[in-house]
Amino acid sequence: MSLPPHYKITTTFWKRNYEITGPQSTSTSPSIFVENSQLKPGKPDLTFHAANKEGPILALSRYKHFSSDIEIGLSEPQHGHRSVRWDSLHRDGWRSSRYRFTAHVNGRPESFTWHSTHKKSLRRGGSLELVHDRTGVVAAVYDTRCGLRSGDHVLTINTPADERFHLLVLMTCITLVEKRKRTEDASAAAASNSASASTAAAVSA
Repeated sequence: MSLPPHYKITTTFWKRNYEITGPQSTSTSPSIFVENSQLKPGKPDLTFHAANKEGPILALSRYKHFSSDIEIGLSEPQHGHRSVRWDSLHRDGWRSSRYRFTAHVNGRPESFTWHSTHKKSLRRGGSLELVHDRTGVVAAVYDTRCGLRSGDHVLTINTPADERFHLLVLMTCITLVEKRKRTEDASAAAASNSASASTAAAVSA
């Protein structure tokens, strides 16, 4: 019996971009470079390239300013972003940490939901599980405790499926991890600014 595929996810220098290494036993699974365009207005928030930053575009994701949902799309590598068919990574509610998407598995549409594994996972670095909504089976696990370095994490996909499904799982996982990171950075910056303002007010009083 073959073991479930494991993907190592590493944050690059300054922890902005991501690199994905496929299963060692699967030579047909190339590494993926995820370009983070947080500081580049007008570009998709995350661009998934085959192999490196110059490689063909495999997928894109965009955070929406006035919606809790996230736009996601896979492309045909030979056509790049022009062939992207956009779909939605749907959030259950404004206060929910659960996100759902639909994928075709064995020729039929199936719904899957990402959720935190425990309350501590709501903070940065927490682990995630992907559940097959119809069966309740855990289809994938994003584990932050497996890496040798603090920036190394492991995604294990338990569902037998094609590479396109694996790419969808990978890109939705990293899209949620990055969204959580941005939200926490914004909250920390707001708290810092508030503390600075309070200190300045106290000094001037």
